[in-house]
Amino acid sequence: MLRRLVQLLAVAAIALGAWLVLDHRDAVREVLHEVTERAATGWNEPPSELPPAGEGVADRSAAPPTLEPQPPPPPGTALRVELVEAPAERYADPTYAEPDRYFSRLVGRVPGLRYDPALSHAARELAAFHATEGQLAPDAVLAFFLDAGGAPEWGVEQTMRVTTASGDEPVLSQLQGVARSAAPGEPPLRVGVGEGLRFGRPATRHIAVLVSRGGLRLDPLPRRVRGGQALTIDGVVPPGTERLGLLVAASDQVFTEVPAELSGTAFRATLDVPGLAGPLLVELIGDSAAGPRPLAQLDLRVDSPLPDALETAWPPDESQIGSAAEAEAFIAGLIARDRAAAGLGGVGRDPALDAVARAHSADMARHHFFAHVSPRTGDVTDRLRAAGYRSLMHGENIARNGTLFDAQAGLMRSLGHRRNILSPDATRVGVGIAETGEGETHQWVVTQVFARPSPVVDPLSARVELVRRLDRARAEAGLPPLRLDDALSGAAELEVRRDAPTPRGVLDRASRYLQRGGFASIATLPELSRLEVPADFLEPRYRRLGIAVRQDLSRDGADILVVMVVGGG
Repeated sequence: MLRRLVQLLAVAAIALGAWLVLDHRDAVREVLHEVTERAATGWNEPPSELPPAGEGVADRSAAPPTLEPQPPPPPGTALRVELVEAPAERYADPTYAEPDRYFSRLVGRVPGLRYDPALSHAARELAAFHATEGQLAPDAVLAFFLDAGGAPEWGVEQTMRVTTASGDEPVLSQLQGVARSAAPGEPPLRVGVGEGLRFGRPATRHIAVLVSRGGLRLDPLPRRVRGGQALTIDGVVPPGTERLGLLVAASDQVFTEVPAELSGTAFRATLDVPGLAGPLLVELIGDSAAGPRPLAQLDLRVDSPLPDALETAWPPDESQIGSAAEAEAFIAGLIARDRAAAGLGGVGRDPALDAVARAHSADMARHHFFAHVSPRTGDVTDRLRAAGYRSLMHGENIARNGTLFDAQAGLMRSLGHRRNILSPDATRVGVGIAETGEGETHQWVVTQVFARPSPVVDPLSARVELVRRLDRARAEAGLPPLRLDDALSGAAELEVRRDAPTPRGVLDRASRYLQRGGFASIATLPELSRLEVPADFLEPRYRRLGIAVRQDLSRDGADILVVMVVGGG
């Protein structure tokens, strides 16, 4: 009881000081009355007049404050962020705090908006951060606040207004601006509102509005889970979602795909929680006509407490980046840094991939869309094929942000994009960047294309390499090397030129040279290094070898045909 009394007195004192500075003496009485009333009825009970929550997904962006910010901290310096409120125990759980009564009423006065208490929880943290730091939250900090509020949607916009004006008008005008940003036919935007106060002469109000667009809705879900349990994730996806899957990564950074059952727009997925204590990231990825896109990311904690602080750093200085080429070099450096941090080798810049990436970024910027699938060029596979670029694997990342650092940070946080960046199979990368807007609306449109190019094989050199591989395998088995036989190689050469070579075909062609028996093998390889030596090639009775290699450039993926035949004598 004594602790609750101290809490009430502290809240009342803060409210009294804030409203006196803003000359709201009459409102002080109302706030104190509200505090007393809520203490009696319970802090988490939602007011009956609150409008229902909406749903949505959008891309992260930021609007600058209306007043001159305080001097920014030195780029790259350490940043520790501590939560003001206790973190939410569940995602998508409509638990209401005291400020929700006031702000939900204001949101209810603006058509096209729906109030969301989880986003408002995050918005209060964001407003307190801005009031303290005088800066918009970096991407990592915003993501931390969203998780702490229980708002898992991917791509929430942050807007901030700093003003000395009192009353409802600053909040209403900011909300009206958000409502005007909705596209024609777009469902109601889901918003969260928070406010922080910075005392001074004059005192400033820091009003944060978080915006989520689209149609994703999750059922309440615990953020803390037990290892070994089966966790069910339910909800509704945006209209037009054709497929849905989960990508899961524990602290060991092993990516696991989990299917989801989709019935109309309702979905259900069951996840077997691993026994490894620590963070468990779960990304919901929806696939539609526009291609795949992340819908939400859950930061679950397995047998461990929810974090109440974040250790990060302020983004580096990007003021010297004045061209798309400089921006591309900057992003390429961040890719190299992220791969090195994961213990991976670098990926070389590929001019052909750069051209493909630049063309897609320019297409998105020029035609005002943001998706992997373009109405003009198709998906990344189509674009690579049109460019004549053949690869064993490829993947594409796209991002749109006001800063390059936050663009890369967002890609690394998204599991699907992170898997591309940290792919051990990728050896080359293309980076293409375009710019949209100017001044406060300036954004970078980033495309990254990762690939492992298909090797171009010289048949004679390939044959020498494969003979060496066979000799090593026989030496390890204590056997002498095979002798390359022209007659057997001739039979193999005739067979490899067929549309569909077969072992029986090789043996038939070489039958006159195999009086003591033989064995034939056909392999289709993406790379020569993938050849597995058949066990029959390690038989002591076989001494002669025939081999032929052909590359079929009409094939996608594995295009190297290898015909081998061995015989005795």
